[in-house]
Amino acid sequence: MKVALIGAGRNVNGLGPFIAKYLAEAGASVTAVLTSRAVSASQAALGLQAYGIEAKPFCDIDQLLSADRPEALVIASPSASHLDYLRRGLGESIHILCEKPFIWPAPASFGVLLNGLFDVAERRDLVVAMNSQWPFVLESYYELCGRPNNPERFEMRLSPSCAGEAMLPDSLPHALSLLYASLGPGEIANVSLSGAPAAQSVCFDYGHAGGTCRCVIELVQTLAQPRPFGFGFDGRLVEREIDIQNYAIYFRGAGRRLNVSDPLKLSVDDFVASVRDRREPLIGRQHIQSTSLMLETIYNRGVHGKDQEPRA
Repeated sequence: MKVALIGAGRNVNGLGPFIAKYLAEAGASVTAVLTSRAVSASQAALGLQAYGIEAKPFCDIDQLLSADRPEALVIASPSASHLDYLRRGLGESIHILCEKPFIWPAPASFGVLLNGLFDVAERRDLVVAMNSQWPFVLESYYELCGRPNNPERFEMRLSPSCAGEAMLPDSLPHALSLLYASLGPGEIANVSLSGAPAAQSVCFDYGHAGGTCRCVIELVQTLAQPRPFGFGFDGRLVEREIDIQNYAIYFRGAGRRLNVSDPLKLSVDDFVASVRDRREPLIGRQHIQSTSLMLETIYNRGVHGKDQEPRA
């Protein structure tokens, strides 16, 4: 499978080079990279050579699609560009793995737009997935802390590099994906947002088929790596630890320390396997649509104190 990587540079949060590495390990061929400028595209392509990847650099999506004719696109560019690239990829019948948030800012009639995009994908038998990584290691959390049974409380600590209201679309998709994967589809109520621009607390109720879970998400701006991360249900919390020298990831909780697989690699592997096997990815249509609309709800109620437009 030929893959073009959009947003291949390594900035503060850039995952492009790591995604390319894992694509190659999964058997895909990263044949093209796209960034906003010719110089950065060449630098990104050069950087991928460290992983044995020879990719052509582009700074124009039309030229890339015409010259390279990829079978899949990975969209790892800033979120404001996602919608245009999603439309271009689907229009060319190309499979897509898109970084979270899937689309942001949320446009008018967001639900209608999402339905339209996925309807096109289904008619063309295309895989569309979102790179929201943490559901892929939920089983490791369950191994340490047990599987939640109608939990009353969910807590999460995230450390975005941005500050202010930009923290919400940057970080909340992680929390919403974990909630969706653990508890099933939900509805958001009783949203509150408090704190300073560099340290905010987002609280909301997640109503699901089994009951209501009160969620408290702490967002603390952090620039230094590795950035603190942890989550859990009903006080049974795990914290992520990273052995940078050996690039090993661990969960520490319940008095134990457990080695876990890199969730980014698992997300990329799932996308490649979904395209190969023509199956729904773990983070597929229903997951993406539901969590995207919940993100819109939290943002509108927390930041602007209003509901989103009625869903169609």
